[in-house]
Amino acid sequence: MMMNVNKLSSTRLGEIFPMLNRLQTRLQRVFCSVNATNRKASASVLAVSERQALETLGRDEKTTSRTLTQARAKDEELQRNQERLRGDEQTQKTSKSELEEKLATLQGDHARSKQEYENQQSERTRISRLETETNEKLADVYQRLLQAGVDRNESEREAKLKETLASLQRIFPGVRGRVVDLCKPTQRKYETAVSVILGRNIDAVVVDEEKTAIECIDYMRTQRAGQATFLPLDTISTKPINDKFRSFARGARLAVDVIQYEPAVERAMLHACGNSLVCDTMDVARYVCWERGQEVKAVTLEGTVIHKSGLITGGRSTHGGGKKWEEKDVQGLTRLRDNLVAQLQELNRSKPRGKADENVIAEITRLESAIAVIRDDLSACKSRYNGIKEELKHVERELKKLSPELKKVHANCVADPNGTDHNYRLKLHT
Repeated sequence: MMMNVNKLSSTRLGEIFPMLNRLQTRLQRVFCSVNATNRKASASVLAVSERQALETLGRDEKTTSRTLTQARAKDEELQRNQERLRGDEQTQKTSKSELEEKLATLQGDHARSKQEYENQQSERTRISRLETETNEKLADVYQRLLQAGVDRNESEREAKLKETLASLQRIFPGVRGRVVDLCKPTQRKYETAVSVILGRNIDAVVVDEEKTAIECIDYMRTQRAGQATFLPLDTISTKPINDKFRSFARGARLAVDVIQYEPAVERAMLHACGNSLVCDTMDVARYVCWERGQEVKAVTLEGTVIHKSGLITGGRSTHGGGKKWEEKDVQGLTRLRDNLVAQLQELNRSKPRGKADENVIAEITRLESAIAVIRDDLSACKSRYNGIKEELKHVERELKKLSPELKKVHANCVADPNGTDHNYRLKLHT
């Protein structure tokens, strides 16, 4: 039985192995078929995913291209603005320099004109001061010449005046003579004081009527006989004598009381002397004018004068009790007078004229107006220049910020056409 079993087993095994081989072969075919199907399904699924990715890449490419175009346009616009602003900056810079130069020139002209005006004013002040000093000296010289009993060109003028006066007295009735000839001091000691008090009226011609004075003046003009002062008795103004001064102070007398004259010429003497006082000494004159506060002209016997205003005019020394000076003193005073007159004439010629002042003032006014306009223009130019500089800085910052972005986008758009993306698209189409 054991043999049968073994025999059967070997028989059956001989049948089973071929069957297993056949089944294995069939299974391999089935597995191969299943694997092919699975591969096709997987490939189909993979193809769909890759197509979607490709479409996404295409959209991204278009977006990147648009971004690049926009970035390039913005970059070009910024560069154009930069060039324009640089040109504007240079223009405004040039204008600013020109305006600053013009302003400096105008300010220099203005300073020179102002200095010229100040110099003219200083010169005018200096000349005016010199004129005042020279006039004071000249007045003193004339006063001293008058006190000495001489005038300009004394001998010739005196002779001519006497000759003219004689002619007037022959032709016109009512011509009485000169004041100095119509009065006489009561004492010799009063001569100097009286001559000082009479002053310019000492050679005045006394006439009875104003009509006579006019006729005499016409005659002298026709004959070219010089000039003279006339005192018409019917029209000259006189102030009444203040009697209080007759006994006001010891050593003080009214001038009209120390001269002798005819009653017919009293008005002329009152006009020439007024309330002037003849004082024995300077102390008496000070007492009357300063201590007693009287506004009256006081003259000492030596010829010193205290005027109503308080001004003191120097006196003179006498020689032999008369009015005569040494000839050399008179000649020295005459030369001094002529020199002072020449100085006054020279000062008058060198004095800046009013027209020159007007021209300088007009020029200063014009320059000040021009400077104001230039300053306004320069201020506006500086504002524009600073604005352009700020705008240019902003454009340069924008360009600097845009540059890396532009490079990045440009790098993405210029990828190698044989690169991974291209092969990837080829695989998808396969």
